Amino acid sequence: MLSRIALKAGETYSHTSVAPETWIVLSGTGKAQGPGGNVLPLSKGKTLFAPFGTAYKVVCDVDLVIFKAAIP
Repeated sequence: MLSRIALKAGETYSHTSVAPETWIVLSGTGKAQGPGGNVLPLSKGKTLFAPFGTAYKVVCDVDLVIFKAAIP
């Protein structure tokens, strides 16, 4: 399954992965916050892997577009 996540500056997106996910950041900047408060910067060209059951929050600094691939 392929999903497109588009956030405007200041918006947040919270989710708990129901399958392993791979993200590709197409544009913008932001931060992903995962378990234990770990924060990863997001910007164009970055990729991220979220294992099954990972709760995370994405905070957008500049309009952010992410494609998320997961196995349904």
